[in-house]
Amino acid sequence: MSFSLKPKKTGKYLGLGIAAISAIFLFNPDIAIIDVLPDFIGYTLLAVSLRFARDLSPHFENALRKFRILAVMTFFKTLALLWVFGGLTSAQERPTMMLLLSFCFCLCELIWGIPAWRSLIEGFILHSQTSGGEYPLIEKGAKSYRPGKNISYSFRDFTVFFMIAKAFFSNIAEFAVLSNHSYDDTAFDWYRFIGLYRVVTLFVGSLIGIIWLIRAIIFFRGILRDS
Repeated sequence: MSFSLKPKKTGKYLGLGIAAISAIFLFNPDIAIIDVLPDFIGYTLLAVSLRFARDLSPHFENALRKFRILAVMTFFKTLALLWVFGGLTSAQERPTMMLLLSFCFCLCELIWGIPAWRSLIEGFILHSQTSGGEYPLIEKGAKSYRPGKNISYSFRDFTVFFMIAKAFFSNIAEFAVLSNHSYDDTAFDWYRFIGLYRVVTLFVGSLIGIIWLIRAIIFFRGILRDS
């Protein structure tokens, strides 16, 4: 019997190429808890992409832990659809339940997601500073590094804005259901226009999401091509 001490092959990019693919599952806004491209797939891909890079920086390790939590949490968000639309809630309770679940899941996603993305990008910056990388340190719009706000911080700040906007546009239309619970019979029922509200919020949220998706792909591609 023989034992090989040869390290496991990790690939040219330590699996970080998967991170760019994950953005495809994260850019689209939700309609309450309805997610066409499940977020848990995107967060799972991010966690998988960091399984080797975690040893390069404590920032990557911290990001990995949070992305794992997000993957599990958003998986339960997908399962919540079975609860809401599977006959366990009545038709009268469904709109209120969708608002409640959507608000809770979005709040948790912000609590864990913003620090996770910050840690991930800080990890790229630290690794570039200590290992001779260039792309994460390039000033936005420049071809080489100059002191100032680099492209990594710019992407980090836009990612935070994107996550807040995504949560906002996923929930704002659902608050119209609260007009159904007014004790004043003369109160206007705004929920009758819920379809229109959802279309508008989905359109605006998709525009922001597409911009973030393009920037995410450019950012990860730049890191992968960094010599």
